[in-house]
Amino acid sequence: MIGFYKYKKSILNFSIIRLIIESNKINHHFLYRYFFGFSFIYSFVIFMILFFVSFLKEEILRDKRGGRVKE
Repeated sequence: MIGFYKYKKSILNFSIIRLIIESNKINHHFLYRYFFGFSFIYSFVIFMILFFVSFLKEEILRDKRGGRVKE
């Protein structure tokens, strides 16, 4: 339910941003491309960092439990 609420909230924010951009027709395409391109790259970088951190955490935990044989 919380995930659904966050999803709904992000859709709301997205629509608000679209409204602002649509109302400001000057440099519309430039704004649109810059903002959404940047947000996509930013979210991708954050996702990669989180994935890497979780992977490292898993490896460290496995080493501590003695799950892997060290050479």
